[in-house]
Amino acid sequence: MQYLANYDTLTGVYNRREFVRLATIELARAHCYEHDLALVLIDIDHFKAINDRFGHHTGDKALVCFAAVWTAEKRAQDIFARWGGEEFIWLLPATNQQQARQLVERIRNKTLITPIAVPNEHLAIKFSAGISAYTPGETLEQLVQRADLALYQAKQNGCNQTVIAELPSTGMLRISVVC
Repeated sequence: MQYLANYDTLTGVYNRREFVRLATIELARAHCYEHDLALVLIDIDHFKAINDRFGHHTGDKALVCFAAVWTAEKRAQDIFARWGGEEFIWLLPATNQQQARQLVERIRNKTLITPIAVPNEHLAIKFSAGISAYTPGETLEQLVQRADLALYQAKQNGCNQTVIAELPSTGMLRISVVC
């Protein structure tokens, strides 16, 4: 029951609820110890077209393969989860946004050379990503929201790319955390 409560049954990575629980702890740690923290929101590009062309079984295989590549490539301290549908989320403790970008691009190259088995075709998974870096006092929701805006920009720019979110404006709501 514990596994079912914390993990996505298709991909085997954390589910959204467990990600939020673990990320909240990590956010407090980054705040208290003034550590870098980056968050990456990832969306598989043109996933509906994969399902429409090859069927949902192949779409499921693509999700499983995608999650397996990230799981193999992420660091032990990272938190990686299925956020919903074909969206995934990755929290990188002790990592600034430029380091996060380098890690994302390394994994992008790995996903491109890891084909999904479909008859007579090479189906490579492409994705767009938005990266936000934690600023002191920022909530998880705000951090995710900024990454989501950057992800949206990556999609608008033509997909298969990574965009780094702007730092929050000075008027952003700040919440104090007692360490």
